[in-house]
Order: sequence, then C-alpha cells, then structure tokens
Amino acid sequence: MMIKNSWRIVLILICILNVGCRQDDVQRREAQIKEEQKKEEVFIQIRDAWTLKTPVFGVKEQAYFGDWAQWRVLTTEVRQKPSTSIQAFQTKARTFSIKIKEVNSSIPSALNIPEFKSRLMVLQTKMNTLDLFMNLDQIPVDKIKITIAEINEQFTAIQSQLTEIVLRSEIPLEEGEMETIQQLRDTTRMVGKNMQNPKNLE
Repeated sequence: MMIKNSWRIVLILICILNVGCRQDDVQRREAQIKEEQKKEEVFIQIRDAWTLKTPVFGVKEQAYFGDWAQWRVLTTEVRQKPSTSIQAFQTKARTFSIKIKEVNSSIPSALNIPEFKSRLMVLQTKMNTLDLFMNLDQIPVDKIKITIAEINEQFTAIQSQLTEIVLRSEIPLEEGEMETIQQLRDTTRMVGKNMQNPKNLE
C-alpha cells in the first residue's frame, strides 16, 4: 500500500513539473513574440522616417566641387535607402559616419573656407549622432526622427552656403580691392603662424 502511494506521489510530482515546464515555455515564447513585434514596430517607424534629401546644385555650384569623389560617394550612400531590416539601417548609419569623415578630410581648395567647413563639421556631428542612436540596444526612434530632420537641415545649409559663395564670386571687385584682400589674408596667415610659434612674438 505504501509503495502504491509513493508511486502516485511521484506521478503527481512529474505531472506538476511537466505543467510548470510547459508554462515556462509558453511564457518564454510569448516574451519572444512581443520582442519581435517591438523590433518590427521600430523598423517600420525608422523606415518611414528615413527620408534624407541631398542638395541639388546648379552648374555654377557644381563647378566648385570639381572631381570631389568623397562627396559623390557620401551623397550616393545617402540617396540609397535601406529596406530589408533594422540591421541594414544600422549599417547605413555606420557608413555615413565613415564617409562624412572622408569628406571633411578632402575638401577642395575652392571650398576650404571657414563658413563651408563649419557646415560640413555640423553635418558630420549629426551623422555621428545618427550612427550612435541606431546602434544602441534600445533604439530611440523619436531622437532618430529629430536627427534625420537635422541632417536634412544641414544639407540645405550647405546648399545655401555654396549658393552664397557663387554669388559673392560674381560681384566685381573694385580697383585695389583684391590687393587689400590679399594683404588681409597674408596678415591673418602671419598671425596664425605666430600664435602657433610664440617665439616669433618675442
């Protein structure tokens, strides 16, 4: 009699364990499904927000770029929107960070002026921010939407700055103005050298 009761207890315990394991499996599966749904929602929101617009330059503006291959590569990357997965967007954001760095280290001499360089530097900061946000464990969708808008704003600022450079170049200089500008540049260059080498100031 004792043996039968013992077997019944063992069977009851086995049933309880099996039910408990099945419940754990169901809970894990439900958690996994919720996580997959959350990732899919993030992907859809980022896909819909990912609308980047590169500047369109006229012939005069384009002449300042010449054969600036790094800029062409960057803007081509920007125009090619990912579509397959969140990982594709993460890879694209990382590519932006790499390409904008190459752009900033290869600015053509005609554009190598503070006003233009500062706008490119801001663009680099915004693209680095996008890369950072996209590769966090919990992707902040709202911040990414803001950053994408800021990148578009910076592309517009670059376009406006280049248009201004072209317009300024078309204003005829008065007699002697070029010599004055050259003297100012020489003076600025000399001050910069002296600041880098304080011995020249003694």
